[in-house]
Amino acid sequence: LVPWGRGGTAVLSGGTDCAVRLWSAERPWAPLDGVVFETESKGNRLCNPPFVHALSWCDRLRLVAAACGDGSVRLLRVAAGT
Repeated sequence: LVPWGRGGTAVLSGGTDCAVRLWSAERPWAPLDGVVFETESKGNRLCNPPFVHALSWCDRLRLVAAACGDGSVRLLRVAAGT
């Protein structure tokens, strides 16, 4: 979990579901937004799926970096107001 935004009322999560999700402390039963990284059966993706191992964010640039188990780092732009 990574705190998101300046108010501290939201968090980012990532894990073995190959997804990054944005959650609100005011509405914890359903994510506000998210993205699921596709897995492929070709090559080594089946053995090394893109599980999210680490998250970092830059509030100034509105970017999230997700370090994945397939060796990739995925950059996600977050829309203003989230």
